[in-house]
Amino acid sequence: MSVTPLWLLFREAGEPGASEAVDLLAGRLAGIGADPVIEGVATTGERLEMLSLMPLAYRPRLLARLDERSRGAARRLTTRWWRDGEWAAEARPDDPWHAVRALVAAFDRDPANVGPIAVAFAATDPDGRRRERAIAEMARRRRPEHLAVLALRCDDWVPSVRAAAGTALSVILRERPEHQLRVALPMAAHLVGRRRGGLALWTIERMVQDDFERYAPILLGDPNRNGRRLAYTVGRKQGRWNYADLLGFATREPDAVVRLDAARIVTAEAVTRQDARALRELAGARFVAVRSLALVALGELGHDDEAVTALTDPAPLIRAFARSRTADPAGRYRLFLASDPGPEAILGLAEMGDRRDARLLGPFLGHPAHRLRAAAVRGLALLDSVPVDETVPLLTDPHPDVVREASIALRVYRRRLPAELPWTLLADPRPEVRLAGFRLLAARDPLVRLAAALTLTADPDPMLAHRGRTTALNLNLNLAPAGAPGDAWSAVDRERVAALPVLLEQARPHLGRHHDRLCALLAEWPV
Repeated sequence: MSVTPLWLLFREAGEPGASEAVDLLAGRLAGIGADPVIEGVATTGERLEMLSLMPLAYRPRLLARLDERSRGAARRLTTRWWRDGEWAAEARPDDPWHAVRALVAAFDRDPANVGPIAVAFAATDPDGRRRERAIAEMARRRRPEHLAVLALRCDDWVPSVRAAAGTALSVILRERPEHQLRVALPMAAHLVGRRRGGLALWTIERMVQDDFERYAPILLGDPNRNGRRLAYTVGRKQGRWNYADLLGFATREPDAVVRLDAARIVTAEAVTRQDARALRELAGARFVAVRSLALVALGELGHDDEAVTALTDPAPLIRAFARSRTADPAGRYRLFLASDPGPEAILGLAEMGDRRDARLLGPFLGHPAHRLRAAAVRGLALLDSVPVDETVPLLTDPHPDVVREASIALRVYRRRLPAELPWTLLADPRPEVRLAGFRLLAARDPLVRLAAALTLTADPDPMLAHRGRTTALNLNLNLAPAGAPGDAWSAVDRERVAALPVLLEQARPHLGRHHDRLCALLAEWPV
């Protein structure tokens, strides 16, 4: 029997509602804790346990779900019911949490000589005294893989457990902050919305406030947005950022919250200083919200002429604002198309024009530049004037962007397309063309969509295979329609729907435990 790889269990357990996958992940981690060996992996012992636990630090939602499931499982495994004249256990004999309880029992016998996974599971136990002993053991070991669990226990409902976790977290973080802060921050930020969840982040924030010069560079260099956001917030409260610093945050910071806050402050200051140069720098930023704030501020300073250059901005919001500040924007767009055509000019005219402007966009469907072809398809779709016969060949255009726009535009004209066309595209060697065929089929009734999705689950492209699997699992097949749904099907659709049982069987390895559910739902449909 094949064993699901640990990385795949982490991915499946992170999906919404995947309680069974969470239980399987707990059992697998407990198995590694009892015997730290993974087939095909050279690393063994405590290092393997550490590598197995560390992904949970960067998946705080999954760790919180493991914590909840652990408490429920502990009660379930110890509950006995009087049935048929004898005491019977509530839990199944093959419940994955049996292995977890065995690890916790080993922790009770000898806390100092069990691995880090056993200590971590002991910290999720319903017994507050056991959780407190686990936290004390974590504080003694000071291992980075336990930081996320300590941050989670800072939200504990028992005050003594909460206080012990906060103290241990603070002590461990101060030892090697350049690494430890990045491990603890995701869970600390995740807990902020909870009733008692502010302690972990407050502990980290207090450390940064006490020694800003030491910790701020570490957090600002963190690829995770939570660290940069914390450093920016503390620095702003302490007045650490000057005008140039805020300008840098507004133009270069990847985190939208920090970037927008800095942009609002610096644009207001630039208006006060009459600093048009800084506003032009902001207007050239790659972030839409920053550019929009800068253009509004330039208007306040009387530089409405800057709006003309924004008529061909890549963002629709900026183009709309520029049109509101420009005389005869439609005439300017037509002039752009005649002299220096660009995709933004095509889309700008489509956003404000009418069907009469379609004659100006149609010739660009055959333009050598793929960006102009793609913009022309989108623009004609905005004008509700897509020439179907001229657009169908673009479904196999050499460039993926054109294929994407053509498939989106033709979805509303699917009744005018050849019945076999989407299925032919679904079998094309190019992944973008297969996706175009799937888009056209995804606009059909549920059974045709299911046939297309099941076909896609075995696609060699992993992104397309994931999309097919997700579509198949999320289709609402619970309510079968009255009458025969196939009355409006074409012959090729009937053939594909009739082959659904075969497609389901072929997709069994990709559907896993959902295969039988889909078979049962399909049986209720009047195919």
